[in-house]
Amino acid sequence: MGVGRPAAPESQILIAQLADDSFAVRERAQQELIETGEALVESIKAALAISTDEEQRQRLDSILKQISEDAVLGASRITLSMRDAPLDEVVAEINRQVRGAPVRYARDNWNKLPGPRVTLEARRQPLWAVLREICTQVGTLDISPGDDGVRLSLGCGALSRAPASVSGPMLIVASRIAHQKTVELAQGLHRTSDFAVHFTAIAEPKLKVMPGAATVRLKSALDDLGNNMLPQGHVDETYGGGSPFWSFQSKLAYPATPGRVIQRISGEITFNAASRFETIELTDWINQRGSFERFGDFDFVIQRVTALGDSRYEVTVAAVAPANDPDAYNRLQQVLYAADLRVFDAQGRAIFRTAGPSFAPTDRSNLIEMTSIFDRSISDGRPAPGEASTIAWRVPVETRLITVPFELNNLPMP
Repeated sequence: MGVGRPAAPESQILIAQLADDSFAVRERAQQELIETGEALVESIKAALAISTDEEQRQRLDSILKQISEDAVLGASRITLSMRDAPLDEVVAEINRQVRGAPVRYARDNWNKLPGPRVTLEARRQPLWAVLREICTQVGTLDISPGDDGVRLSLGCGALSRAPASVSGPMLIVASRIAHQKTVELAQGLHRTSDFAVHFTAIAEPKLKVMPGAATVRLKSALDDLGNNMLPQGHVDETYGGGSPFWSFQSKLAYPATPGRVIQRISGEITFNAASRFETIELTDWINQRGSFERFGDFDFVIQRVTALGDSRYEVTVAAVAPANDPDAYNRLQQVLYAADLRVFDAQGRAIFRTAGPSFAPTDRSNLIEMTSIFDRSISDGRPAPGEASTIAWRVPVETRLITVPFELNNLPMP
């Protein structure tokens, strides 16, 4: 099995190429170093410390900034070489290369029979492209997104095999094309035609989409006869965000003489995502319980942890906004919906959240209390975690609007 990191000589060659006489070589080297990501941060810092070439220094500095940003907001890049490998080993290797919530795969799907085997060659490929290739090879797997990660589970392929655009940390899937004609008999035989492509947008597990509106701007829609299907007076469409996946539709104008396929439909999605986090970690439940951290205007408290039998834990946390400040309270609500609460055993294995978070009213108008249930008896095929040891509450403290382009080709016309 080959692990997905380039050898040191290759990285040094790429760093040296940042000072090459050819602009194309410099650009290509910079992009490859960015895509390789965090594994090269120390090498890039060392090169920056000794470089005397001004453009190379500027590019090295730019690469470091882009790698730091991509670690939170960009695509996870996977490099691996595995031949006829058990799927659980492939998933484990992917998880070693992915930040944030993991990809999960339940071997119980095959009723304890040997699971599928996969052959994969990937070099700095986006996570979504790798997962879709796995689902294509296995044939019976589908992608099931959730707020605690992505599961590969038995399914019909609604998300894994439908036409899709992999763009940065987003997977945009074309789920349905609908064309409906209507005659309003009670309104003077008024005729209407509704034509739209329906999409599902799914964020990588590490990307925390904040509550609020997501805006879709359609850039082009052409069929194979060259018909422009963008409606007259077309405006941006707004949809509710705030979760790792959501649905939207792009309304089109059906041509008088339609072609056979939508040759190209493209656009971009803009939404708000967390760009920086702070983490509260609790390892001594008896002595640290009730302690708090202040991030910006807000206080965050891990209030209590209650064992429910031998395997389940109820964790209650709270957050406090400044008193008599409705705007701050509204901002705090958004922060809590995007916060990431996790429980781990002593070996760092995550314990599944099975319920929550649920929000409970309190007697203080500026305090929000949130409760979740975790169960260590639930497993995705890997060894079940041990007793809970650490609670980590990852809180977004800065956000940023990000725009992700998408393009799909050759979709059938209805």
